[in-house]
Amino acid sequence: MDECSIRCYGKMIKLFRNIRRKLLTEGALGKYLLYAIGEILLVVIGILIALSVNNWNNGKINRQTELKVYENLKGQLQEDRLVLEGVMEYNHTYWEEYKIANQIIEHNKRDKMDTLGQIIPDIFKYSDFNRIGTVFQNLINSGDIKLMKNRAIIDRLQNLEVLYIYINRLEENHFKVILEYGGRSLMSSMNFSTGKIEKPDAIFTYEFQNLLQVFMMLSKEKAEIYTEALNEIDEISYLIDKEM
Repeated sequence: MDECSIRCYGKMIKLFRNIRRKLLTEGALGKYLLYAIGEILLVVIGILIALSVNNWNNGKINRQTELKVYENLKGQLQEDRLVLEGVMEYNHTYWEEYKIANQIIEHNKRDKMDTLGQIIPDIFKYSDFNRIGTVFQNLINSGDIKLMKNRAIIDRLQNLEVLYIYINRLEENHFKVILEYGGRSLMSSMNFSTGKIEKPDAIFTYEFQNLLQVFMMLSKEKAEIYTEALNEIDEISYLIDKEM
């Protein structure tokens, strides 16, 4: 009960006590018994009403807290969306460069050596979303997920976490390929300070073309998962808007 309910309840009990004393003093036993029964019913009804009001107040407070969680959640998702869009743009840029370099090598266009010299250093770059602490995990750690009543939002947040983990794994694989194969192929064939390819025959090979194909496949798969994650964010944001 709140403080106001407690005060009202106290006044009511005091009033009933005075009436009982008056009836007993007058010796009206029958009236006293009827009154006692009525008093019990009134007290029970009063308690039930007070509990109902208290539960309603608590429900209202919990709902306000839940809406605040949704509001914060949407803000975090929008931040992730902006980062993802930027990462997608980088990924597409690198994919286009891999494609151009692959065509130059495939058709043995030695006159395009300068273009290759500009593209090849970017092989050491890659799109990196790198979301280790996900929105879903943060909700669990903070305990806010217990306040969320919309199961559809929770389920989609779990789906988004799976996508984030997949994205991070792809990015880690991309980085490993760069370290294990890219560096080995390029360090001995290109002068990075001048941008000049010193050993063209080491670049115009099927081995290096295969490396470019691997980079292109990784970039394509990353683009698909980035897009899927963006769509998931949009769906969650839509559900949150309906809640609010």
